[in-house]
Amino acid sequence: MNHVAIIRQSALAASIAACSLNWTSDAAAAPVEIGFDDATNSGGVLAGTTTEDGFEYSLFSGAVISTNINAGRELQGRTTGPGGVIEIVSATPGQTFNFISIEIAEFDRAGDQAFAIQVQGLFNGGVVGTEQLLPQPENANTLGLFSTALATPGGLLGDEIDQLLITLPAGQLDAVPPDFAGRVNGVVVEVVPEPSSLALLGLGGLLVVRRRR
Repeated sequence: MNHVAIIRQSALAASIAACSLNWTSDAAAAPVEIGFDDATNSGGVLAGTTTEDGFEYSLFSGAVISTNINAGRELQGRTTGPGGVIEIVSATPGQTFNFISIEIAEFDRAGDQAFAIQVQGLFNGGVVGTEQLLPQPENANTLGLFSTALATPGGLLGDEIDQLLITLPAGQLDAVPPDFAGRVNGVVVEVVPEPSSLALLGLGGLLVVRRRR
């Protein structure tokens, strides 16, 4: 094989590899918003496992109310108990993802509580990072407005996880329930892509050219 052919093949293989790697990178930027619109409930309480936009969410522990107070659905801690924990995982086994943001609010009958909604990311069962998020303060006997809380450095920003746990605190501190409860209206995550077969094909082409030399 002459030098011109070798150069052309090398250039072609390099182009394939570059294009395929760019394709993989572009495919990565696809945030998914889980809005709990299809939440399965039994007697108003979150139950079973719901699949939405490639992710699954379910009750991990405690009790969580599924309501349609706002457009779509929202989930809130059940005020007659200690609240509840929601689990979010990919519907594709082994698929990892990043936590991007969450819409949170509170209900506080007295208007005097300060409590955090906890978002915890895990990988292979081990805790990777935690966000302690405070909903906006509200007046007594009102449903607080939702605000968006972003992943932070030192929390979950950029961390690759395979399980997300959202703890919605709740409780009854006076004679008239409910007293306070954490609320969530949506979560945004981003899938971490696996190497594409196209990228591997491009790299394989480089190896073939190298061998023929």
